[in-house]
Amino acid sequence: MNGLKNSQTYRNLLEAFKNESSQSHAYLFYSIIAKIEGHDHAVDFLENLAEYGVNNSHGSLDYIRTVSDPFNDIPIGETKNNFQAISVSLEKDANDLYQSFAYIAHSEGFHDVASWFETLAEFKLAYLEKSKKILEKIMETVNKDV
Repeated sequence: MNGLKNSQTYRNLLEAFKNESSQSHAYLFYSIIAKIEGHDHAVDFLENLAEYGVNNSHGSLDYIRTVSDPFNDIPIGETKNNFQAISVSLEKDANDLYQSFAYIAHSEGFHDVASWFETLAEFKLAYLEKSKKILEKIMETVNKDV
């Protein structure tokens, strides 16, 4: 969409995407708690609400992808581009974001939280390696087709 990138509408799409994505994950977490507590009538509602949020975030992302990845200024849309964006995000999260979060948590005396952030960084690095291998296979396929 021509002109979308620098518009308030684009910023609103990003906000809607992040909001719906975050809320749907929270609703899934709440559904687990409801299930543990035996509130089965609430579980279905929360799971449906989470799915609704995921669908809403996909709707926003469908517009956002015409500009770039919502987390990086990298083109997305085709699988190879999506995996390139994923790799950038995973690497940035692992090496910058979660490491800095862990440092701050340690410095504030929240060592358990710091350990959690360090664990997240390790997971991101592990997934980074997996995503790179998948991207290599995708690129081999793309290059064969050219």
